Amino acid sequence: MERVEQFEHEAPWTWKKETINPDNLPELKFVDVLAWSGDYVTSPNTTLAQSLPNDRWVIENVGTVNMVFNNTTRAISRVSGQLMAEEFLPAGEAERVRAGLFDGSQLHSALHEIGHTTGRMDPEHSAGQPSDYLEEEYSWLEEARAELFGIWAMPLLVEDHVISQETAEASCAGFLLTLLGALRFEPVQAHTMARNLIFHAYEQEGALSTAVEAGKERFSLNPEKIYQVTADLLKTIADIKAAGDKDGAVELRERWMYPDPRRQQLDERTSMLPLGRGLIFPQLEKDGGRYTARLRYPGSFSEQPLFKQKLA
Repeated sequence: MERVEQFEHEAPWTWKKETINPDNLPELKFVDVLAWSGDYVTSPNTTLAQSLPNDRWVIENVGTVNMVFNNTTRAISRVSGQLMAEEFLPAGEAERVRAGLFDGSQLHSALHEIGHTTGRMDPEHSAGQPSDYLEEEYSWLEEARAELFGIWAMPLLVEDHVISQETAEASCAGFLLTLLGALRFEPVQAHTMARNLIFHAYEQEGALSTAVEAGKERFSLNPEKIYQVTADLLKTIADIKAAGDKDGAVELRERWMYPDPRRQQLDERTSMLPLGRGLIFPQLEKDGGRYTARLRYPGSFSEQPLFKQKLA
């Protein structure tokens, strides 16, 4: 939080906040929860965090609170995170970042929420809310901006000795796994749309490389290009938001956001992930080919079969 003013000063976008009001910075709470339900958008899934809306009016008049559910997130990291790393990262990289994946992901979540509070609209679009100008393009654009901010800020924190280079690398690796996970779904929800676009931009701009290892495609971020590509894309998105440029947002979406051709492959390769990503989900028992009201619970995470449910 003490470095938000530095972030704003060094940010790649055009319209920077001239002053930082500490009261408008996000209040980050890392909490444990007793129980939690699945997610209705990417069901079955586990909600990792919740926050107040990111609209400017809310931030300026109410503030912003982000609650990261620490214990469920850690459970997912222990179960799914390691499996994803072993499946999609090169063997050497997966081993190198293993110990730091959880902390790195938590760090990126914190920076993501801080990112929502940075930047400002240009003078010609300072009245009203960004969503007034961007309309249906606003939500995914804002989420992409926050995701990119979280990666862009990493080297600044390393240079300032707030985090280690190893933590930054683990955070970037965890973000890459999050991007890959998002490709399994149609880009229709704001976070999924943002991550879909970022992955394809990284891939086409040379920030992401692939190689075949043990007969499987492995993914890694190019350390020589990732931060520059992130900064360039962050500037583009932040300036589109600041200008209320809906046409620019549409052009960006049409360029880099689309169902990935690897989608079926990714679905098959993630079939080993426990259903519910850390929570146990029951199944309805059948009798004579018809579902009954009886629930059957799996004995452990790993015994949960993968099933899909399309929501109307």
